Amino acid sequence: MATATAARINAHRKWEGLRRSRAPLFWAVGPGGVSHLFRVSYGSQGEVCLHEVSTEHLVYPTCGA
Repeated sequence: MATATAARINAHRKWEGLRRSRAPLFWAVGPGGVSHLFRVSYGSQGEVCLHEVSTEHLVYPTCGA
């Protein structure tokens, strides 16, 4: 049996948190300015699909403006 690396364990925790929260967006930010935004969809059998979208999806309308 292979031992899981700390990076794989961390990635698994993030994936489980995403599934549990059912967040509509996932923003992956890495070193060196790497950044990707994904719209998340959830299937009836527990599957999670990530669809890359532009950062324009981070803009929310203001209330009372």
